[in-house]
Amino acid sequence: MSGDGWDRATFAGTEQAQARLVASLTPDERLDLLEQLIEIAEASRALGRARADKRLTIDALWASA
Repeated sequence: MSGDGWDRATFAGTEQAQARLVASLTPDERLDLLEQLIEIAEASRALGRARADKRLTIDALWASA
């Protein structure tokens, strides 16, 4: 977001739409959504760790060259 008024309004509208969607879900659907979000967060953390490990390996190779 660039921080201008349009971006803030668009983001707020998105948040409101998401809140309405979540409010319309059944408890089981909310649980399913939460489980999916947890899986996404775990995958994102794993990807971040893999990238950091790769960066360290590359740095070590450059340092030893």
